[in-house]
Amino acid sequence: MNEGAQSVLHHLIMKRAFTLYADYHQFYVEDEQSAPETAASPDFWNARALADGLASACDMMAVGTARYGNVQVEIEVRDDEPPDDSADWDQVVEAAIEIPSGNLIVRGCTEERDTAQRFSVAPGTYQARVCYSGLDVEDPDAEEGDDHYRVVLWPGAWREPRVTKRFEGGVNAASAAEANAEAGSEQFGNQRGDQT
Repeated sequence: MNEGAQSVLHHLIMKRAFTLYADYHQFYVEDEQSAPETAASPDFWNARALADGLASACDMMAVGTARYGNVQVEIEVRDDEPPDDSADWDQVVEAAIEIPSGNLIVRGCTEERDTAQRFSVAPGTYQARVCYSGLDVEDPDAEEGDDHYRVVLWPGAWREPRVTKRFEGGVNAASAAEANAEAGSEQFGNQRGDQT
């Protein structure tokens, strides 16, 4: 292994790839203790979030997806900013997320938290780089497709979302905004019921 490859691996703390069901054209990356009502807010998928394909609150992000179905997701946690490989992706958005509990979960927006993908990380604020590929889909309602998504996290200060590379066709997040309040309210009600 050459020195460059060793350096890249040295800074990689964790990497995992999996498939999840992106109902309502989105999936969540969030702190385990994030408030469910955050996603139900009409301000969550605001005009800027729709344009960028990423909704962001302090301890929750929703990644807009090109399809309503099974999508490939990669999560990476690093100890420093990763190299720029935006040339390999259709779109790249950078943001930040707070993970005060040290427990990160990744799930479809109506998936129960107890079945979500879970990751243990050091508590704190993380920079996030969300990468999108295969966005030029023929059927946004197809159950299977070639689109996939990578979220890379590393420790850093809070920042507002910014697009560093934009896909001309846009990310199909419109239905996420239309249905998110209903879905968020639904899961908020379910989780409140679980706590009683």
